[in-house]
Amino acid sequence: MSDVRALLAESMAPAEWGWLRSHALAGRMVVVSRSLDLLDVGEAIATDNTEQVKNWLDAGLAMVADQAEIDRRDRQSGKAETIAAIVQPFVLVPELEGDR
Repeated sequence: MSDVRALLAESMAPAEWGWLRSHALAGRMVVVSRSLDLLDVGEAIATDNTEQVKNWLDAGLAMVADQAEIDRRDRQSGKAETIAAIVQPFVLVPELEGDR
């Protein structure tokens, strides 16, 4: 396991929506498809693998949270925690269950 990946794995923790909402509103929350490994995406961002990140963005497998995503998560608020990984300045979260 790479040092970057190990640090990301250590940073991953359950998080409540209330803690993440400000990051989403500031455009710093990346929603990752459940078909991808959150650590793979975090490592690509942390190591500036812009080609891979662009491919995921273009394919809709990763996206910066938009207002529709914020609204969906507002409706889910309090129902479940999510896992989050920090890759400064971003917070990465998996898409909500049932989004795909």
